[in-house]
This record gives sequence, C-alpha cells and structure tokens, in this order.
Amino acid sequence: MADDVLGELKIAIRAQMDKLPDDFKAVQGKVLNAAGSIAKGAAGVIAGGMAVAGAAIAGLGKAAFDAAMDIDSAFDTIAIKTGTTGEVLNGLQDDFKAVFTSVPTDVETASAALSMIYDRTGLTGDALQGLTRQMLELARITGGDATTTAENYTQVLADWGVNTEDASAMLDTFFVASQKAGVGVDDLMAQVVQFGAPLRTMGFRLKDSVAMFAKWQKEGVNTTQAMSGLRIATAKFADEGKPVQESLWATIDAIQSMEDPTQALSLALDVFGARAGPVLADAIRQGRFGIDELKSSIEGAEGAILNTAQATMDWPEKLEMVKNKITTALEPIGSKLMDVASTVIDKLQPAFDKLGPFIETTVAPAFDHLADAIIRVSEGDIEGGIAALFGDAAADPGAAVTAA
Repeated sequence: MADDVLGELKIAIRAQMDKLPDDFKAVQGKVLNAAGSIAKGAAGVIAGGMAVAGAAIAGLGKAAFDAAMDIDSAFDTIAIKTGTTGEVLNGLQDDFKAVFTSVPTDVETASAALSMIYDRTGLTGDALQGLTRQMLELARITGGDATTTAENYTQVLADWGVNTEDASAMLDTFFVASQKAGVGVDDLMAQVVQFGAPLRTMGFRLKDSVAMFAKWQKEGVNTTQAMSGLRIATAKFADEGKPVQESLWATIDAIQSMEDPTQALSLALDVFGARAGPVLADAIRQGRFGIDELKSSIEGAEGAILNTAQATMDWPEKLEMVKNKITTALEPIGSKLMDVASTVIDKLQPAFDKLGPFIETTVAPAFDHLADAIIRVSEGDIEGGIAALFGDAAADPGAAVTAA
C-alpha cells in the first residue's frame, strides 16, 4: 500500500518535472516581453527627452544668435558715430553693456545716446556710464527722445563751459526746473544755448538762466522779445561805458519800485527799446525776474532723475532690464555661432560665385523656352510648343534622323 502511494507520488513529481522546461520557457517569454516593454518605454522616454533637449538647444541657439545680432548692431553704431577703434572702442563697448543691463531701454537708444555723450564730452568709464544712464532715465520718465536730449544737453555743456564732473548735477537741475515750472527740458536747454552769450554778458550764471527761463515760460513771458530787449540794454550800457551787470539790475530795481507805471514804462522803453520795453516793463513789475524761490528749489536737485526713475520703476521696466541682462549674457554664445556661420558662408562663396553664371546661361534660357512653349500650346500650336521646348528635332523626328 505504501509502495503504491509512493509510486504514484513519484509519477506525479516526474510529470511536474517534465513540464518544468515548458514552464521556464513561458516565464522566460513573459520576462522578455516585460523587459521589451520596459525597454521600449524607456527608449520612448529617452527619445522624448532628447527631442525636448534638442528643441531647447535649438531655441537657445536662436536666442543667442538674436542677442549677438542686437549687441553687434549696438557696437556698429558706437564705432560709426564715435569713429573709435581698438582699445578705445573696446572700452566704449564695455560701457555700453554696463548701461544696457542697468536701464530699461533698447540697444538702439542706448548705443546712440552713449555715442553722442562720448563724442561731445570725451567721458569714458564710470562717468560716461553714469551720465548716459541718467539721460536714458530722463527720457523715459519725461517721454522724450534720449538722443535728442543728449544732443541738446551736450551743447549746453559746451556753450556754458560746464565741467564734466558737474554735468550730472546740472542735468538734475534742468529736470527739477522743468518739474517746478511745467515746461519741457529740451526747450529749456535750447533757450539757454540760444541766448547763452548775452546772458553771460549780463552776469547770469547757468542756474540763474535756467530758473529765469523756466519762470518766464510758466508765466507766459515772450522769451524772444524779452531777450531782444536785454540785448539792446547790454549794447546801450556797453556804448555808454557802464558796467553791464550792475546797470541792468539797477534798471530792473528802478522799474520795479516806481509807483507810476507810466514812468516805469518810459524807462523800459528807453533802456530796452520800443518793441521789448512794454514786455519787460510788465515782466519786471509782475515780479517775473524774481527767481530766488525757484533757484532755491533747484539748488538741491542732485539725484532727482535717478530717484524719480527708481520710484516709477514697475514690473514692465524690471522685465525689460532682465531681458537686457539675458541678451548680454547670451551674446558670447551667439557671437561664436555667427563666426561659424561666417566661416560656412566663406567656404560656400566659390559655389555661389558659379551659381550666378549657371543660372544666367542655363536656367534662365530654359525658363524662356518653357514660357514660349506654354504660350504656343495655349494658342493651339502644339508642334510649335514642342519645338520651343525641345527644339526642332523633337517637333520633326524624321528631320533629326535625316540630319543624323
């Protein structure tokens, strides 16, 4: 009995052992299938990752190339407008980058303003960067054109002999005067240049002149007529051998203090002329030469432009500055790509040189034949169209054989 049971057990085990290879093969197949699926999935992930990485690299390359083009355009502007080369040009390029990354502006505006200021003042380094940055911010907060303002202001500096170390503070003076009087900065600059010589002859300092013109514009004084009268007075005092500055202010004090307006007008007509006399008599008696209050308000103007710019710096301006920093950071990569592109074009240039004659001698005539053939076929001349396209031999094969 026990032997029979043992025998059956052996047979059962043997039967399971006989199936074992098949079981292993089945398991192996499942494992391999699972591994294949995993590998295929991994390959898909890797391929997808590579595609994403490739797209990112391509996008980075495009951005770097565009950045290099922008910066190169700015460098070209600086080189052309300043006429500099070598180390001086390299220094101006560094100055441009420092300004461009610290102000919400564009490459054209920044490079043009910097070039104008360098060309007119000779400033470099921190001094050039500071004045250019200040000029760009002034244009932004006032809605002006930075290049125009830079041109006007450098004329002021040259005409009035302002020291370059005082240029920044004086620009703040113009800005504050324009704020207090509600007049344009560029207008004030143009006027102090236009009338600079007579104003200096009459003893006006630059700040005095800025305050006076700002006050006159605010209160409606005809500046052209008033200055014409002051010029007449200057010439009169000089002819009489009198000190111009003292005589002018003595006349102004006398007109202002006279109780009888007729007498005041008579004196103004005598000193300032028939045309400007009434204008200046009214301006003097209305206190429009009293510029002490406005002068005191612009005395502490230093830093006003950059402080106002900082106070008005919102997210669009900050985003523009981030963009400028990215552009400057990507520029070296883009420059390398431009060098590669330039090398490739140089290598292909001989082929391009041959392409023109090939098109002229081969491609262009072929298009002419094709156009002639289309016109003839459209007019019903099938044989003529074939002849135009392939020549007379195609239209008359027999003639071709005979000719052969």
